[in-house]
Amino acid sequence: MIRLAAALLLLATVLGCTRTEDIRIAHVPQDWFNAPMILAINGWEGEPAAAQVNTFSLASGLASKTAVMSGNAEVGLASPVVLLRDPESARKLKLLGCYMRSGSVIGLASRGATVEPPVGYVAGTISEVYLASYMIKAGRGADYFSGRIRKVPLLPPNTVQALKGATDGSPSVNSVAVWEPHLSRAKREAGATIQRDPSVYRVHVCLIANRSAYGTRRAAIDRFAGRVARASAYIGSAPDKARAVVESKVGMPAGALEAIWRDVDFRYVSEPAALQTFLREESEALRRARMLRGAPDTASLL
Repeated sequence: MIRLAAALLLLATVLGCTRTEDIRIAHVPQDWFNAPMILAINGWEGEPAAAQVNTFSLASGLASKTAVMSGNAEVGLASPVVLLRDPESARKLKLLGCYMRSGSVIGLASRGATVEPPVGYVAGTISEVYLASYMIKAGRGADYFSGRIRKVPLLPPNTVQALKGATDGSPSVNSVAVWEPHLSRAKREAGATIQRDPSVYRVHVCLIANRSAYGTRRAAIDRFAGRVARASAYIGSAPDKARAVVESKVGMPAGALEAIWRDVDFRYVSEPAALQTFLREESEALRRARMLRGAPDTASLL
């Protein structure tokens, strides 16, 4: 009986340690440009999969940010767009670093050769910023902001159906501002014309943590952030091997990302001055898109 009690106590202690050490990560695995996060979780050449992490999949960075803010996850990812537009972000989240910068992972998919309304977009995200920035550059800003160019809110997975022309009452559009892999899928499955203009808007993706959890789990969270940084370094040192791993993990054919892979900057940046620069760039883009008023508290995010 004593031995049984001791064994149960030992088991409870082990399980308790496991629960304490596991980090809950809100992941967006279908977005291949989250490559450093994908590799950090799944491992790469010579590096096994991450231990002591529990991951769950979500559809977007906005959903990941919401999960981290609510405490359902301790670590996640988000673009600065969704961080800067929510005043609660600075109080509830900590920005650990940015691991992706590119103007090539987002664009417009259209039925025809030109971008015509109605135009689909994903509200409150990089999609909306890109669309507004594109219209301004194209000299159509006045029509866009006045509402003469009709916008239709969509979810990214509905891009193809909306472009094909929905018959079930769901939205139909002539163009959609959306990110990868939905952009390439629109070309492949709906025959859409794709327009990418890296000068319109540059996307950033950042690693974030729940601020309260970071206060009590700092060592464990920093260890995972270190894995993301090492994964970024691996992409830089062995880009083709890293690309092959990512293609495999997201279920893409070998070589599918070859044309765009080197247009993406996967370096992990965590220096406060550099992060402030990224946040300032995003703030300016949001203001031009009329999606942000006032000056967000960027310093408190760091």
